[in-house]
Amino acid sequence: MRIPLPGKLPSLMILTLALSAAPPLAAHQGHRHEAKGTVQSSTAEMLNLKTVDGKEQSFAVTADTKCQRADAAARCSEIAAGERAVVTYETKEGANLALEVKLAKKQP
Repeated sequence: MRIPLPGKLPSLMILTLALSAAPPLAAHQGHRHEAKGTVQSSTAEMLNLKTVDGKEQSFAVTADTKCQRADAAARCSEIAAGERAVVTYETKEGANLALEVKLAKKQP
């Protein structure tokens, strides 16, 4: 015995499957985001971070990027591999732009 389906049900099923298969959205352009982790490498123009969930993220560092160590201003050029950092960033034109980098206090 065949059960007839209402006219809109197959379309709804296809739409549901299509939406569930869509890739998750990455960081939205123009919105601020935050990444926490350990600095893997750093140059005057780029910061590479391994986040607390194990992902590697890269951030463009510009003259407008503010860097702070503990509660004091710091030079972004002094960021070293192995330091813990919190990066506030925006995604612009497909790149993560570091707005602010907060570093943990250096251990003696």
